[in-house]
Amino acid sequence: MKRLVAILVEAMVSAAKRLRINDSQAISCSELKLNRMPTNLSIKNAPDNIVARLKRRAAEHHRSRQGELLAIGRRPCPHPAA
Repeated sequence: MKRLVAILVEAMVSAAKRLRINDSQAISCSELKLNRMPTNLSIKNAPDNIVARLKRRAAEHHRSRQGELLAIGRRPCPHPAA
């Protein structure tokens, strides 16, 4: 799960850089909206143990796996080290 979160955070930090958001600005992943249709993501060859953990976590929060991944993506992003 940590690896998946790291990949999502890396993608969002990259988007923040493209949007020229600097380190002094607090951002959340949900603030990185672009004026276009939502993108579908696919994760291939996810290890069974990570999928099982995601499934358990989603059940604990009464969400689907997709809903849980979106909730993770909406959490505040850490600022990259300068």
